[in-house]
Amino acid sequence: MQFLAFVCLRAHVLVDAAMTCWDAARSLAVRSSTQHTAHLMQCLLHSRKALLYKQRDALARFQRGQEEIARALENGHTFSWAMLARLQAPKFLGDIVESLLHAVYLDSNSDMDAMRGVLERLGLMVEAQARLVKRLAYVQV
Repeated sequence: MQFLAFVCLRAHVLVDAAMTCWDAARSLAVRSSTQHTAHLMQCLLHSRKALLYKQRDALARFQRGQEEIARALENGHTFSWAMLARLQAPKFLGDIVESLLHAVYLDSNSDMDAMRGVLERLGLMVEAQARLVKRLAYVQV
């Protein structure tokens, strides 16, 4: 589950955000425009401060260890459970990724191309392929 939490913390998009204001001459005017990072974990609808704090703290730990974990996943010969465990990511972060995958599978009527697209976007296809190549190389040795 820690790996899926890592995937959840890593998943984000840049979105344009505009701040509007009232202008008597033009009715509505854009005061400022900027890009904002929207994280997958922010898609969880809730109204609990405790969850906000858990999200914030997990994101801070992720930002500190993200590069080390990514390098270990990419280059390591063994899976990086210890590094992932140091994230201390709450279980609900991994649940978000699972729920997303289940929703795409069901809503697309089991369309594997749709699933592949989501898995690629989340970086899970690359990870799965890398693990498979490493296992095949290990078996052949």
